[in-house]
Amino acid sequence: MARTELMTRYIHPAIPIIIVSLGVIYGALIYSNKHDSIASQTSRLGVTTKGSRVLSMDVNVGKNRDFNEALTEARHAGVATVVLPLDWNQIETARSTFLPKTNFLAIANAYYPALQMPVHLIIRPIHTNQKVVPADLMHLALDDPQTINRFERMLDWVASQIQNVDLKSLVIGSEVDIFLWGDPVKWKTWTRFYSTVAPYARRKFPGALISCETTQAAFSGPDIERVRRLHQSSDVIGVSYYPMENGLRGVRLPSVVSRDFATVVNAIPQKPIIYYQIGYPSSPALGSSPMQQAAFVRAAFRAWDEHANRILMLDFQWMHEIPEVGLDQYAEYYDNDTWKFREFLGSLGFQSWSGKPKPAWDVFKNEAAARGFGQTSTK
Repeated sequence: MARTELMTRYIHPAIPIIIVSLGVIYGALIYSNKHDSIASQTSRLGVTTKGSRVLSMDVNVGKNRDFNEALTEARHAGVATVVLPLDWNQIETARSTFLPKTNFLAIANAYYPALQMPVHLIIRPIHTNQKVVPADLMHLALDDPQTINRFERMLDWVASQIQNVDLKSLVIGSEVDIFLWGDPVKWKTWTRFYSTVAPYARRKFPGALISCETTQAAFSGPDIERVRRLHQSSDVIGVSYYPMENGLRGVRLPSVVSRDFATVVNAIPQKPIIYYQIGYPSSPALGSSPMQQAAFVRAAFRAWDEHANRILMLDFQWMHEIPEVGLDQYAEYYDNDTWKFREFLGSLGFQSWSGKPKPAWDVFKNEAAARGFGQTSTK
């Protein structure tokens, strides 16, 4: 699901820096690079202690609280890193021109190292249902040599902006299977692009794991073999997960989480997994409720325990619900203003827009504390 500059007030946290009054960056969590030797043990409560796993949540501001206040609360619940997502054309605004409206990379470079908060960076040539490359490249295929060269030059500029950042992963493309769905030509083009730029990204950011994000549905749909080929170039499997019926007809029951996690784990056995997005709406119009959303959170933690040595991180969406004006911006960005879409996005948060906790927030904190995630230092 989208995270874009359009939603700076409602989705992205504001970051006060001496020379920058407002920044837009996401809350998430850090994980260990030693993912192949996670030392998790079962606690007396029957849960699996965190080991090297990482708990994350996209921290956004509420109606009457600033980002620092929200981030402090989130860090006490276990949040210790940041996910920063950007469309390619937000970074390269014209041919070989890097003049972003707001330089979120520079903001991250100035702000997060002082907090000892690592960053997961998502750069999107494809963003869900859209190709989001610089305008002069729109007519070219993604695997065209010119497109590839420009992407690599863009990575050069990105690297120059985040020299102080502890970059944990670089994700190239978000929910790409929605744009590519069922089209063998598009899949081949994207896979060639990704398999070419991934090694370059790995050399440019040697400490970061390289990934590409698809939806959960891609692991059980007709494109599964294409997904496997795609991830031959990945260090970690990136997934987004919102258990909804097709067409947002309604939610699936929380009990599906265990089976769905197992589907991804079994699809590509050799590599670790990060859920860069995981969420569940609470809207009764979609067959859900606040209590059912809370049940999903509990089920997600328990399913995570079953695969503690494979799933490195869960990034829950969002801390606060999105107000109507923010939903308007999402609807414009995605060209989707259906009531189902608005109900879905508008009820994902674990607290209301005004800051009232929903049952999911208490479950999130309790499940995190039971595994040892909570009370992260905020010094």
